[in-house]
Amino acid sequence: MNASRRWLEEFLRRPLEARELVGKLAMLGAPVDAVESLHAGLGEIRIGLVESVAPHPNADRLRVCEVNDGSSSLKHVVCGAPNVTAGRKYPFAAVGSTIPHGKGGAPMKLERAKIRELLTVKTGDSIVWVNKDMFPHTVTAKDGAFDSRQIEPGKSWTYRAVKKGTFAYACKLLRRMKGTVVVE
Repeated sequence: MNASRRWLEEFLRRPLEARELVGKLAMLGAPVDAVESLHAGLGEIRIGLVESVAPHPNADRLRVCEVNDGSSSLKHVVCGAPNVTAGRKYPFAAVGSTIPHGKGGAPMKLERAKIRELLTVKTGDSIVWVNKDMFPHTVTAKDGAFDSRQIEPGKSWTYRAVKKGTFAYACKLLRRMKGTVVVE
């Protein structure tokens, strides 16, 4: 059986030290096998405020969230939770954080991953698309924010990110070539 020390403290209306509690339970005929901290390894997890939620332009079951974690800039997070809501707070672990119970129960370091061609840049950054194919392609935002026109084989097109937002794009000539640019 598992018992929470906090629950026992609330029930008895007094603080209890773990060592004292283990001794008293043993005297009552309920020896304690182990004392485990529930919060061990959670130091890198913070509370994040979800400021906006938008559908992922290239995936039906994913969302792109802007999360305020108390740092100087909002974090763009691809999320699979269907119930995430703007204006609410949730546990948040940034890229580089280690969470205690990853795959198989082992600690897992969170890494930046490319999910369906989602590229995050800062306002003022330049993005260069290089056509390495034998056929012409385009880079066209679905909302009209940018359009490369035709990029010939071996040529490139540069876009300077001036407007903040999330922009889905695709090639007009080969629709399966698509992605999303997030400008912070």
